[in-house]
Amino acid sequence: MARFDKNSVLVSGVVATLQIVVSSGDYQEDSRNDKVYGMARELQQRLRHDIEEQVLNTLGEEFQVSYFDIRPGSAHIIIGIATAAFGIYMGFSRYKNFVESVGLLTSQIGDSVRRIFGQTPIDADSLNVRTIWSPGPSIVMAGQTLSANGGFDCNKIMLIYLIISHAALLGAFVWLVLRHVK
Repeated sequence: MARFDKNSVLVSGVVATLQIVVSSGDYQEDSRNDKVYGMARELQQRLRHDIEEQVLNTLGEEFQVSYFDIRPGSAHIIIGIATAAFGIYMGFSRYKNFVESVGLLTSQIGDSVRRIFGQTPIDADSLNVRTIWSPGPSIVMAGQTLSANGGFDCNKIMLIYLIISHAALLGAFVWLVLRHVK
């Protein structure tokens, strides 16, 4: 696929938001959820570093963690993933691969958070880790643009028709000229 193909679109800015909710198995136990939140604050640098590394390994150098925040109410970890400053060009096949890759990344991050919390004094077996991702505004717009462009392309068919018909006319002209020259 050509870099500037009609079925490509420029993507820049926030492409996905991930939300990871780490809570105790019992949502009624506020003191335990406060401990989970406190532990998440203590592990903040390690979590961020691990997540940044996974984003790099899964999505590539074009993407980075643009924001990372831990909020109370158990531990709500909010992560924004954005393209680097230059943006990327994305065709439909790459869009589909990107969506699948973010799904994989979300699963990997959830497993990593479970593993990191499993190394703490908190009982990891009773922890509930949920990961959810939602596409960012630039990916939503890219998906809509690619869906709109994914249909029947009349311009390419017209170009092919013109090339073939002109080639046939040129062939007929050359045949007539050669016939009259003899």
